[in-house]
Amino acid sequence: MPENEFLRQKREREFQQRMLAALEKPRQNRVWMILNSAFVLWLLSAILITGGGTYITGHKQCLADADQIINRRARLRQELFGRDLAYARRIADPKTFEFTVPDKRGSVLADLSNVGYAEIQAEYMNLTSRVRYADIPELNVNALRLSWLDFVSPRNDKLFDDFHAADDHDKGGEENLSRALTSQKLLIALVIADQSFEHDLDSLAYRFDPNCSMANLLGIALGYRPPIVFAAVSPSLDAFSTILRDDMKAVDKAQNDLRSFEREKP
Repeated sequence: MPENEFLRQKREREFQQRMLAALEKPRQNRVWMILNSAFVLWLLSAILITGGGTYITGHKQCLADADQIINRRARLRQELFGRDLAYARRIADPKTFEFTVPDKRGSVLADLSNVGYAEIQAEYMNLTSRVRYADIPELNVNALRLSWLDFVSPRNDKLFDDFHAADDHDKGGEENLSRALTSQKLLIALVIADQSFEHDLDSLAYRFDPNCSMANLLGIALGYRPPIVFAAVSPSLDAFSTILRDDMKAVDKAQNDLRSFEREKP
């Protein structure tokens, strides 16, 4: 075979080898091969199906619980308001006024008529802890609530001390009792004014909806009690703003009446 022919065939074989090498299937990444294996794909599918099922079940349960909170809380609020009104009428009448607390009188719901006021109030507060309120900037509701708590809490403690001191007649107990009764009457008037405001606020200013977000569902799964009800500002707020502002004025007046009495010398 001539030398030129031999060299030509050699170059052709080398060219063919390079072409075959270029067409050879590239090696797959080992990690990708493991992830793409039948077992891993099955495992991921099982996790996805299980997780999705758990989410759907948890979401449905959250919606049901939120609806139950909304409905139950509305009934408790109605019952408390009826009893508060009856109590307000009693303390407004000097003939029936006594150092007492709201009781079963004034009940408006038959299934709650035999439940004590304190028990209903405790359940109401427990349910309210599951509600997140949107603020109403034009009414500054959140700030009003905080100021009311700061105003009332220390006076509740002082009222108890005044009545405790009134038992000692050798130290002006009768006079202390008279002042304590007046102070209690003014403080109760303030509480009733605030309760009326809170009642109207819930009824007129807010719309309550379930809030079953992923974060809340995770919190429930971890054993927490997140606010699964959101109180959004009602679109019809403007129509009732006059009523709410009148309620706020009543709260301010009750606070001022109590302050004026406290400034008076015994």
